[in-house]
Formats: sequence, C-alpha cells, structure tokens
Amino acid sequence: AKESTDGDDGDEYFSGEYSSARDDDKDRKALTSRLCYHVLGIVHAAWPPVPGRMKDYIATPKLNGYKALHTVVQPIGGGAKRGKWGEGGGDEVFPLELQIRTEDMHRMAECGIAADKEVKAAWRTTARRTSRRLRRKRAALEGGVGVSDGVNA
Repeated sequence: AKESTDGDDGDEYFSGEYSSARDDDKDRKALTSRLCYHVLGIVHAAWPPVPGRMKDYIATPKLNGYKALHTVVQPIGGGAKRGKWGEGGGDEVFPLELQIRTEDMHRMAECGIAADKEVKAAWRTTARRTSRRLRRKRAALEGGVGVSDGVNA
C-alpha cells in the first residue's frame, strides 16, 4: 500500500503493514511446524518407531489447542537399558517416548489453555455428570421406568 499525501491518515499503509506482519507470522509458524516434521524424520531414521505409537497433534490439534508430535521409538545399539535406576544392567532396551514441538507449542502446553488445571477439572466434572446422567437414563430404559428430560435427570 502507498503512503498518502492527500490528507488521509495512512490507513492503507498500516493495513498493508499489519497484513504483511500477519503473513510473516503464518510463514514462521508453518516453517517451525515443518521443522517438527523434519526432526521426526531424523528421529525415525535413527531409531525405528514403535508401530501405532505416533500421534500427530499438529495436523489434528487436541480440543484444548495442544499441538505437538508424539512418537515412541525403540533405541538400538547403545540405548538406555532396563535395570535399577542408575544401572545399565540387562541387555533389554526399553522404548523411548518423545514429544516434538516448537517454542510456541511448548508455551501453549505449559501455560495456555492446554495446561489450565481448572479447565481440565471442569471438563472432567462435566464428563462425570454426563456419564452419570446417561447411566441413569440407560437404567431407566432397561427397567421400563420413565425418563425425565430435566437437567437433573
């Protein structure tokens, strides 16, 4: 956008700058997400992934906004071994669980809604209430008793 010389306040200029900054932020987030996938590729090239143990929360974030890549790999050749804490006893190597995320994703996980204990507690309370309500309705239907549509049903 151009700077104005005819007396307006330059809204076009600032709108263009804001749009450019917003695009830069999208580009940065896309780049850092791609880096997460790149790191995942490096990890899986170094150690075989455990089948069925990879979760892509970047492509499909959790409902609370949490984003990360989770994977479980089987370290080979010099990995951590089972045994008592601090000992390397035994030849069996245990699986290693990794979470790969950007700084923004980490901040969200640690400080954002994804980490909000009160929100998680409220969700658990709602889930328990819903579960109780469904159990009562199921029992009423199975027993032939009428079911109320009220809030406390």
